[in-house]
Amino acid sequence: MGVIAGSLMLGLGVLTVAHNAKAEAPVAQARRTNMAHADNERIVTDFCNAWSRLDADELADYFTPDGIWHNMPLEPIQGREVLRERLKITRQRIKQIRIEILHQVSSGNVVMNERIDYIVRESGEVAVPVMGIFEMENGKIKAWREYFYLNVAQGKPSAPSR
Repeated sequence: MGVIAGSLMLGLGVLTVAHNAKAEAPVAQARRTNMAHADNERIVTDFCNAWSRLDADELADYFTPDGIWHNMPLEPIQGREVLRERLKITRQRIKQIRIEILHQVSSGNVVMNERIDYIVRESGEVAVPVMGIFEMENGKIKAWREYFYLNVAQGKPSAPSR
């Protein structure tokens, strides 16, 4: 093979490799995005399961330093250390909790789940339907919003009438 033919073949090989790398870039990006979504969903599932241990330190460590927990019927709580103290108070009022995730989806840095929180207090057990929204940042919960009927969570007979 002559010098020109060899150079041409080498050039075509370089172009083919460059084209293949360019074509694979969106696939690799999609794979990384899917892995990040799966990681966020796993972290949220682990967080929900951790509630059964009612360990304030463990639960607080799932949040960013400036993380927010907002039970929508109540005022938001912001800051990991403030959350930690609130979780210690919550632990005094709750004897046991089990969270059953019914459905969970994610998009970007947001994970949403529909679940039932089974809460046991001195006064008895309640099953609270909850919709939770988690905004994630670098593997931590940046914001957690929960939507539920407060009277159901407090053990009152039913949700408000419509």
